[in-house]
Amino acid sequence: DSSAVPLVNSASIGCEWFRYPKAGETNAKTEPRVVSFLRRQAGVGEVTTTWRPSVSMASKFGWAEYVVRAGWMPVKDWFWVAVMDREQTRMGII
Repeated sequence: DSSAVPLVNSASIGCEWFRYPKAGETNAKTEPRVVSFLRRQAGVGEVTTTWRPSVSMASKFGWAEYVVRAGWMPVKDWFWVAVMDREQTRMGII
């Protein structure tokens, strides 16, 4: 959710408005999701399943501000997410 992140614009990119937190301002909140698609025809897909954790990442890892990396485990259907705090002094793998 990026609704609390301030809007800024830049003439160098055509005055487009976008959300960008400056130092000390609120960052976007993230939660991992796994989405499966079924391809019906060329260029058209349909979401078949969406998985989300039963407990929010923020409730377990409130200090985590950045998702720095993610990937799939060798074990079928498991994935990992690496998170870091705002000061970039603490890192965890979930």
